[in-house]
Amino acid sequence: MGRPATALLLTIAALIVPAHSLGVFLSQLGYDEPWGTLRGAYSYVLCHADEIIEPSNTQDVASAIKSLSSRASAAGIRLKVRVTQRLFHTSTAFACPAQPAALVGGRGDVEGGTLPALFVQSKMQKVLSVDSGSRTLRVSPGITLWELAEAATSAGLSLPVGSVPLFGGLTLGGAIAAGAHGMGGAGGGDAPVDFVTEITWVDGSGEVRVTKRGDYEFGAFYAGLGLVGVMTELTVQLPYKSHTRVESVLNKPDSNMVDEVMAAVQSNPHLMLVWRPDVGQYALHTLTEVPTSVPADESLVNTIIADLSNEFPVGLWTRASQADVRDDLGAPIMNDALGEWVTRLTVARGWAGHPGGGTDTVQSGVGLTNRLQTTYPCTPNCQYSGWQYRTTAYDIEFTLDSKYLRSFVDDVRAVIQRDLFRDGATKARYLGPGYIWMRFGSPRGDLLATQQGMERPVFVQSTWLRSRDAFEYPMRFGYVQDLIELLLLSRYDKTARPHWGKNVDRTFTHPDYPVRWRYPRMGELQGLQAKYDPNKIFEPPLFTKVASGSGYTHYSGCALEFACFCYADDHCNHPGKPQDFKCVPSSAFPEYRVCKGPADLDPDLIKRYGSGAWVTRSDQTAGMDLTRALVFEPLMANPVTAQLLRAAAQKG
Repeated sequence: MGRPATALLLTIAALIVPAHSLGVFLSQLGYDEPWGTLRGAYSYVLCHADEIIEPSNTQDVASAIKSLSSRASAAGIRLKVRVTQRLFHTSTAFACPAQPAALVGGRGDVEGGTLPALFVQSKMQKVLSVDSGSRTLRVSPGITLWELAEAATSAGLSLPVGSVPLFGGLTLGGAIAAGAHGMGGAGGGDAPVDFVTEITWVDGSGEVRVTKRGDYEFGAFYAGLGLVGVMTELTVQLPYKSHTRVESVLNKPDSNMVDEVMAAVQSNPHLMLVWRPDVGQYALHTLTEVPTSVPADESLVNTIIADLSNEFPVGLWTRASQADVRDDLGAPIMNDALGEWVTRLTVARGWAGHPGGGTDTVQSGVGLTNRLQTTYPCTPNCQYSGWQYRTTAYDIEFTLDSKYLRSFVDDVRAVIQRDLFRDGATKARYLGPGYIWMRFGSPRGDLLATQQGMERPVFVQSTWLRSRDAFEYPMRFGYVQDLIELLLLSRYDKTARPHWGKNVDRTFTHPDYPVRWRYPRMGELQGLQAKYDPNKIFEPPLFTKVASGSGYTHYSGCALEFACFCYADDHCNHPGKPQDFKCVPSSAFPEYRVCKGPADLDPDLIKRYGSGAWVTRSDQTAGMDLTRALVFEPLMANPVTAQLLRAAAQKG
């Protein structure tokens, strides 16, 4: 049987073989929320709370804080409050009110002597008022970026190009508090806070306050993690409606990538690079604002994060890949179908497309500015969490000064060559679904902004998908992602700063590389805490650890749960499970130890490498395209067979 046929059979098997999964992934999306909890979108974090409150307005928030404070005081315990949304987008315990850690499956001790409360923004998702004369909207912080963009369109306004994150499901308040960003250049707006002119908020005593742009306190809200108070209303001022031209250059060889990108950003700062270092290719996307006199396709939307509504389910495929720790299926899957699949969703994928659940995109077009910046809603069929792939994301991001970009790219290439490709013996390997994104920003003075003091910040995001049905194993070739994280923590003069809204707990608590001292204005933020929240009701335990420079502790299986980097073999394996993985030095950077499996360590397995399918990739694009056209697409286009496929794929 040929390799393409093998891959096809593995895909079809996903329809009839129930997937193994942890008990926590039970519903269609793979999320359950026991009473008194909220789970993050990536499944790694389960926040516990004695009170989950859904306030509707500023007064509700103020009253709730005063009432909870009185209860805690009467009981002689500490009140802890965090503000979030359902399926929040972080993999850290910053989202949780009283947990020092938030681990896979929701295991994480709640601090004793506390009254933990979560404020959910589901009822604070409104446009409160519109003033056309001043071009302002007053909105609740729970409004999503896509909803804000649509409201701006209705008011004849546009979000500034490059000012918002790509995922349209983020809330405006959450994006500001986490330090989320878009893509811009020196002196230009590249964050959603840049169009905010006024913030109404509630402090730790329940008092309502108003802060305007230019006030000293304003700098505590962007990337401030809500440590000073709860945002309840935001006034945004926007430019008039515009159109935007999007251009996507795909499948570019990456040999001169840094020079080409640095030249491109000089002429247009609103660009994003999508890099697959294992494929040796990248895509470059640029946005250029144009007058409304330029004709636009108003149905064109940002689809860079794919909507998989009509994708054929391949859950067993992703599980088989992650569980294939001995490379028994490596050649037929990695060298054929997977390579075509991952490039189709990354370096061969354009920025924009049309709604409807397809993965086809356009390489060039003009549309409404608002619809081309932040993504069209894809939940529950998003690329990172849809039932079609049964995956979840492992998402890290650092802000790096562009003067270190070439060194970083060279270091990643060394990891690919020495560790993944084993100096050419396994150069047909693919990392699996995922990408490295790079966007440029501008220096900022906000107190906890990651861009502080950088001449030309680069936002480096490394996101890879892992099967939800094989959590007992590390992500396939996950040591590459671990090494990227370690490089950003330990090299480049230790100046790279982790994004507060991404990463995992260990990123912020590595005992050898504390991040506290990378934020030179943290002391000023703590001063505002002392003034407006002296009891630190808004400070989560993880931030307390970060501020004190405390490091994580090791335990069996901690590296599997992204709670540590390994120092010993037991950190790479769960107790009572096969001890397949070893904690070994990286081939490219021996000073770092990572978890590797039998395929990279067993001498008998290694003998297979160095020839044939392991070093020569075959291009199966034509075969996969034909399979999609003749098999996958007709099955998904028929309502009856599509429903049967969905039902089979969602079995736990």
